[in-house]
Amino acid sequence: MARAPVIMRLAVFWLIALRVMVSEGATEAADFNRHRWALLIGVGEFERPEIAPLRLPGGDVEAVRDLLVGQLGFESERVVTLQGQEATKRRIMQQLSHLTDPSRVDGNDSVLIYFSGHGQTVPLPRGGEMGFLVPRDAQVDLRAPVDPAAYYDACIGMDELRRLASLIPARHVLFLVDACCSGLAIEAGRDFRLRSELEVATGGAVRQMIAAGLKDEKATESPELGHSAFTHCLLDAL
Repeated sequence: MARAPVIMRLAVFWLIALRVMVSEGATEAADFNRHRWALLIGVGEFERPEIAPLRLPGGDVEAVRDLLVGQLGFESERVVTLQGQEATKRRIMQQLSHLTDPSRVDGNDSVLIYFSGHGQTVPLPRGGEMGFLVPRDAQVDLRAPVDPAAYYDACIGMDELRRLASLIPARHVLFLVDACCSGLAIEAGRDFRLRSELEVATGGAVRQMIAAGLKDEKATESPELGHSAFTHCLLDAL
C-alpha cells in the first residue's frame, strides 16, 4: 500500500491519453485513440493443486472492465476478458497475438493489457533471474521454482511483454501487472519509458507498464477492500 500514491499518479497520467478523445470538440490533429482495446486476464484457479488459488482476480477483472466500458469510453466488443477455464497459456497467447494484427489494431489505437494472478521469479542456470506469469494450466510448483525449462514451457515469460509491446501497432500500450514479483517485467523491458502527462496527451507513441511491486515483492490480496491492494488503488485513481 506504500506505493499507492505512485500508482495513482501514473494511472492518472495515462488516463489523460484514454480520455482526450472522449471530450467534445477534439481536433483532427489530436486524432488518436481511434479505438481502445483491452485484454483483461484474471487467473485465480489452477489445474495443479500445488498452486494456491487466489480469491480476487475474477472480481478485479470485472471491476476493471466495468470501469473501462462504463466510464472510459471503451466499446464492449473490444474488451476481452479471460478468466476461469479460459485463462490457459494457449488462450492468453492467442488473444495477445490478436493485438499484434494490423488489420485489427492500427497506429491510432490504444491498447490496455491487465493481468491479475500469480507471478514467479525463477533463478537461471548461469546467474540472474527470469519472471513468469502463471496461467491456469501451468504444470509447475510455485513452492520450488528451480526448473527454468518447466516455467518456460508452461508459463508466460515477463520478457515476452517487451516483445509484445514492439509488435502491437497501436500508438499507446499500457500494461498493468498485478502479480507477485511483477517488477521483473519492467526490468526485462528497459525500453518501457515513463513520459510526462503532457507528452502522452499530445499523442506521442508510448509503451508503459505499472507493476504491483518489485521483483522480489509479493502482491497483496485484500478481501476487506474487495480487490487486491494494487487494483484497489488503480480503480480509486481512475
